[in-house]
Amino acid sequence: MIKNGIVMMGSAIFCLTLLFGCTNASNGTSNPKTETDAHQEEGLSFEIHSPNTEEAGLETDFDVVILKDGHPLTNADVGFEFWKEGGVTHHFVAAKESQQGHYKALLNFQTAGKFTVKIHVEKGKLHGHKEDYFTVK
Repeated sequence: MIKNGIVMMGSAIFCLTLLFGCTNASNGTSNPKTETDAHQEEGLSFEIHSPNTEEAGLETDFDVVILKDGHPLTNADVGFEFWKEGGVTHHFVAAKESQQGHYKALLNFQTAGKFTVKIHVEKGKLHGHKEDYFTVK
């Protein structure tokens, strides 16, 4: 019971870190152009292995391979942030490393529409993210 509470608290702290660590402190909005430009210089690359079209109401397995200078980035904190186009609610799901540099999470999209998924990665002082876009039918 205590272990479950600790895991839940750790997940909440991770999600809050991603939420507030990737926003502009002055107004709480994301600044993708600045963040993307800054993090690309760190040698991070992302390979997203997920279908482009999903079906509403079904769990979707998202998989991303993260490389640092061409080598798998292991033991990183990785999460998926997703939201519907025009929506204000963002959902966060922590990913688990399934093999070296491969991170997976199950996402569930309740409604049809266009969505953005933003992959967040942190390891030590390293921090980066990448956005991808897809349609749920």
